[in-house]
Formats: sequence, C-alpha cells, structure tokens
Amino acid sequence: MIKLSFRDSPIVAKLSNFVKAKKQFILLGILEITLLITVFLLGIITGKNKFRNEPIVLEGVTPVSEASILAPAASKQAINPKGSYVASSRGKMYYPIDCPAGSNLKEENKIYFQTSVAAEEAGYKRSSSCP
Repeated sequence: MIKLSFRDSPIVAKLSNFVKAKKQFILLGILEITLLITVFLLGIITGKNKFRNEPIVLEGVTPVSEASILAPAASKQAINPKGSYVASSRGKMYYPIDCPAGSNLKEENKIYFQTSVAAEEAGYKRSSSCP
C-alpha cells in the first residue's frame, strides 16, 4: 500500500523551497501592504473632518421658500383661473395646464380641474406624455 501525502506533491515542494528562499521579501511585501492599508484608512478617517465645508451664506439675497419651488400649481392658477389641469370631455386623460398635449384639445371639449385629485375622482388618468 502506497501512502501519498500532500507534502510529497512536487508543486508543494517547489512552493516550499520558494518561500524558504524568499522569506524576507515576502515578509517585507506583507508588511508594506499592511502599512499602505493602515495609512489609507487613517487618511479617510482624518479627511472626513478636515475637508468638511461650511455652508455658504449670501448676504443681501432674498431666500426662495421651498413652498414656491414644490408647489408650482399656485402660479399656474394665476395664469389660468379656470384650473390647473385640463381634460377632454371625450377622452380619458387629463393634462397639466402648461402641457403641450393639453393645448391640442378643442376648446369646446375642455374640462378644467383645480387639482389632480379632482380629475382622478372624475375618472380621468394623468397623461404620461407630460411631466
């Protein structure tokens, strides 16, 4: 009966001889990689605090409220007092008042809604052609 061990493999023998011959270089390489990783991580940790920017404060500038940015429907109603959304009495879709697709509707078929909820309650769906 022949017993073969893992150590009898020629590849393992060659690798073992290589490690014995180059032990100092391998240890030096491992040490260098460990040092580089440590320095990199320390740089990330210290850089988070060092490169924090303070907010820029502009003097003499009137701030814009978030409500005017997020709710442009009020400005649309000022343009068209009939409503912010339009639909056709013959169709199933409704459009924002400034949508080009909504301006193609015939004037005699137009139905106006103040809100999108009112249009949806009337059975209309929002057109995907307008943002």
